[in-house]
Amino acid sequence: MAAKGVSTTAEPLEYDDYLRLIDELESAGKYRWELFCILACAFALRAKDVLYIKWGDVLYGDLYVLNEHKTGKLRRISINTTVRKKLFFIYEHLGRPEVENLVFVSRRTGRPYTIQNVNYHLRNYKMRYKLPIDRFSSHSFRKTFGMKFFKDQGESERALIILSRELNHSGPDVTRRYIGIKESEYQATYDSIQFS
Repeated sequence: MAAKGVSTTAEPLEYDDYLRLIDELESAGKYRWELFCILACAFALRAKDVLYIKWGDVLYGDLYVLNEHKTGKLRRISINTTVRKKLFFIYEHLGRPEVENLVFVSRRTGRPYTIQNVNYHLRNYKMRYKLPIDRFSSHSFRKTFGMKFFKDQGESERALIILSRELNHSGPDVTRRYIGIKESEYQATYDSIQFS
């Protein structure tokens, strides 16, 4: 539990830092943690949904379908070619586990990782790899996905509408706050008109 007055809201990780984290984890042979970061971001999933993925759910087919734990809503996620290559690469490096097994299982307890365990490891990776982010947690990856999509789409209102639907938010205003766009950033647009 955080101290009173301390924000625990996760921040998105800048995409270049996200890619650097993936590379660092792979170089260190931390394939399962690399996979967590990939699935959480590429699929825009909450940690609880990532922790209950089975190998067979994501290795075969172009679509991953799940009922979100938090909302109970159905999500259909397309698996692109580069993500699929990474999944198979990691699957091979982890010794080709049985496809009906959960991906994220503790070797010690035989149970799925907990969100607390995931966040503990992520805080350690934040320090080890000097990631420039204050509030980093398992939820940062979902927000990283949102911010990346928003920027790639020209930071348009249309992008917020699409993203809002994909993240199962009630509307673009929720998504705007979710990915960390502040009202002051919109007000700054008026500074673009200048006269000499």
